[in-house]
Amino acid sequence: MNGFVHLNCHSNFSLLYGGSSIDDLIERCADGGMDTLALTDRDGLYGAVLFYEKALHAGIKPIIGCDLTLSFPSPSRGEGQGSGSSTADLRSGPERPGSRDVGEGQGRGSTNVILLARNDEGYRNLCRAVTERRLGEVPLSIERLAAFSEGLFALCGDASLLEPLGEVFGDSLFAELANAGTRASHLEAERLLAEARRLGVRPAASNRVAFAAPDDFGLHRTLCAVRLICPVTRIPQGESAEAGCYLRPPGEMQQLFSAYPYSEAPEALDCTREIAESCEFRFRLGEWLFPAADLPLGETPFSHLTKLCFEGAARLYRPLPAKALERLHFELETIEAMGFTPYFLVVYDIAKFCREHGIPAAGRGSAAGSMVAYVLGITYIDPLEHDLYFERFLSPARDDPPDIDLDVSACRRDEVLDYIYRRFGADRVAMICTYATMKARMAVRDVAKAMGLSPEEVDAVLAEAEAAGATIAKAAETLFWGGYAGTFLDPDGHPWQVAHNPSWPLGEDGAVTLA
Repeated sequence: MNGFVHLNCHSNFSLLYGGSSIDDLIERCADGGMDTLALTDRDGLYGAVLFYEKALHAGIKPIIGCDLTLSFPSPSRGEGQGSGSSTADLRSGPERPGSRDVGEGQGRGSTNVILLARNDEGYRNLCRAVTERRLGEVPLSIERLAAFSEGLFALCGDASLLEPLGEVFGDSLFAELANAGTRASHLEAERLLAEARRLGVRPAASNRVAFAAPDDFGLHRTLCAVRLICPVTRIPQGESAEAGCYLRPPGEMQQLFSAYPYSEAPEALDCTREIAESCEFRFRLGEWLFPAADLPLGETPFSHLTKLCFEGAARLYRPLPAKALERLHFELETIEAMGFTPYFLVVYDIAKFCREHGIPAAGRGSAAGSMVAYVLGITYIDPLEHDLYFERFLSPARDDPPDIDLDVSACRRDEVLDYIYRRFGADRVAMICTYATMKARMAVRDVAKAMGLSPEEVDAVLAEAEAAGATIAKAAETLFWGGYAGTFLDPDGHPWQVAHNPSWPLGEDGAVTLA
C-alpha cells in the first residue's frame, strides 16, 4: 500500500470549478489503487454526504474537508513578508487557483486553506467555519477561524500565513507542498519549505486536484470560463487549475516529488497517510435529530401529542366514532415507535401560529392521509371520510421520514419565518440549500459563450436543429465539432448554483450550522 493520500480534491460541487463528478473521482481513485480520498470543495460541504456514501460503497475511506477562503491583513505596498516574498506574489501564481483579493480599500487580502475533519468536533467546527464564511460579507478572518479550530487539520500553501495559522492550529497545521510543474511553483515551494523549517511546520504533499483525469482539463477550463463570464482564452491567471491538477496515482506523485526542491522534503508524501489515518470522523446516517418541544409540566412529548390529538378529535367528530379512536391510537403508536413525535409537535406549533394569526396555511401531499395531522389542524381533509391511507404517509415498513409540506400564503410567508426564528432561536433554524444542474439548452449556450461564439450563431444552429428535428446534442456537435460539450448534456449534469428551498427545517436541540 502506497503512503500517499490526496487531501486536496475538488468535485463538481465546487460550483463551476471542479471538473469531475464524485463518481468519476471515486472511480479514478479505485482504479489507481488508492484506498483513501478527501473531498475538499470550495467554501461548502454540498457533496459531503454523497461522497461519504459512495466512497464507502467503493471500499475507499472518505475524509470530509473543505477548501476555505480566508481573509488577512494585506501588507503595505512593498512591505516584505517573513518568507521573503509578498503575499500578493504568492496568490497570483497559477498554482493558487481561485485565490483573490477582497475588501479592497480595507487593507485585506484572501487566500485558501484546506481544513479536514479529524472527529465529530472537527466536523461541527468545519460546518461552523463554512457557515460563517457563507453568511459573512467577506471571507473568514484567521482570528475568527481560531474559534473553530478544534478537531481540524489545516493545510496551507501560503508561506506568509504559516506563522499566524500555526498559532491557531499548532501541530495540526501542515505546509501544503504542491508541484504544478512551473517555475513559479518551484519558487513557491522553496519559500514554503524554508518558512516551514523555520517554524517547525511539517510539509504534506498535494496535487490540488480540480478534475479526475487529464482529459477533464478542458471541461474544467470551460466551467471556469462560464463562472467568470469570459472566453476560455481570457481566463485570468490563478482562476483555473494547471493541466496537471488531476487525481494522479501514487506512482506519479512520487515521481513528481523526486525533483528539487520537493526532494528536500521526502516526508511530505508519507505525512498525507499519517493525516488520513488520524481522520476518524464518520457520519451517523439514519439518525433523526429534532428540536425539543416546550412541554407542560409533567408531560412527555408523546403524552402531550396524544392530549392535543384527542382534544382536536373531540372538536372535529361529534360524536367521536370508534373507527376514529382506533385510527388515532394506531397512528400515535406508529409515530412514537418510529421516533417522530417531536417532529409533529414542531409542525403543529407552526400551523397553530398561522391559524391564530389568520395566515392561510395547509399541509398537503401524503400528509393528508394522517388523522394526527388532521386533528392537529395541519391538514384540512378528513382521511376517514375520503378513505386515505396513513401508510402512504408513514409506515414502519419504510425508512422514509414523514414529510409534511406546509403551504403558506406567499404574501405572509415572512411573518411565519420570523416567528420560527424567534420561537426556536436564530442559531437553531436553517433554510434548506438546494442546487440546480446544467441542462442541455442552457449548457450549450454557456459553453458557446465560453468558446467565444456569439448568441446569434448559437440561436441559428439551435433553430436549424429544431427545424430538422435534431437533438440538442446534435446541435452541440455542430457548434463544437464534437468536442467535450457532451459532458454538459448529461441529464444529471454539473451543479452550477445553489438556492434556498422554500421551507424551514429545524435543527437538533442545539445550534445548527450550514454546510
